[in-house]
Amino acid sequence: MKTTEEIFKIIRSNSKTIMLPLFCLKKIYIDEKRPLNQIFTSEEIRSNSLKVSQINPNFFNSDYSSTFELRLLEKKIIEQSRGGYLINKNLRNEFKNIDWGAEIKKIKNQTSPLLDLYNFLKNSNLKKLDINYIRDKILLKDKKLSPSLLEIFSYSVIKTHLWIFGADQNLHRYTKTNANDGGVDIACGDMIYCVTTHLTLSKIKKDAKKQVKNRLTFITINNKLMERKANCIALDEIIKELKVEINIIDLENIINHAVNFDLGQQRRLSKTLIAELENELKSVLN
Repeated sequence: MKTTEEIFKIIRSNSKTIMLPLFCLKKIYIDEKRPLNQIFTSEEIRSNSLKVSQINPNFFNSDYSSTFELRLLEKKIIEQSRGGYLINKNLRNEFKNIDWGAEIKKIKNQTSPLLDLYNFLKNSNLKKLDINYIRDKILLKDKKLSPSLLEIFSYSVIKTHLWIFGADQNLHRYTKTNANDGGVDIACGDMIYCVTTHLTLSKIKKDAKKQVKNRLTFITINNKLMERKANCIALDEIIKELKVEINIIDLENIINHAVNFDLGQQRRLSKTLIAELENELKSVLN
């Protein structure tokens, strides 16, 4: 049985993919006084997410994501029930006793990693871009990732690299995303990039099946898949089965590439980052 302190550890993670649905549940069960033993639906989370995001648009700067319920299920905060979901019966008293006013006050003071980096780049007079600062923003504290920033940074580094060869105009980042959504995030000709913080063999196979191109590169936080022989064999089997060329690039590869940029490339990288951050944050900044 979880304790209130364990729930607070989850809350203190400051993950918007946890906090947004939690506050939606707070609206349903605390504000609207629904009995805690009654179900809620995905549609109710979706319909409340826009209102809840106004607590701090700088922090909740993304639309409703279908992964919210999965995150709550993973943390065992909720459980599936016929017709919807239930708050875990062992957590209902703890859920009711959380000081929601205090938690909302904390969220109101949060600044998203995207906005932090945007302000840093706009106000920085440094001649050389501080790659380690960006790396820290992607990883955040306690190695908790900023998926959107991982995608933006990866795209910007690739675009700067292609600029050397005059091919940067062929690179496209398709959507405002939280990186873990799946599918094509970045493309350049017949090269497809999928950005994810959590790369698994099942994700590789699922995404590879959706692609019409035969070259697929995954950008991720680390390369754990290549650390075990069994994973390497399974990856080879996927490549053979689907007849697709699959590469995996981890964050450290991207960081090291950016560190080796010359001054002109560093300036180009900074300019690209600012443009992408502005696009991602335009609903907040306007």
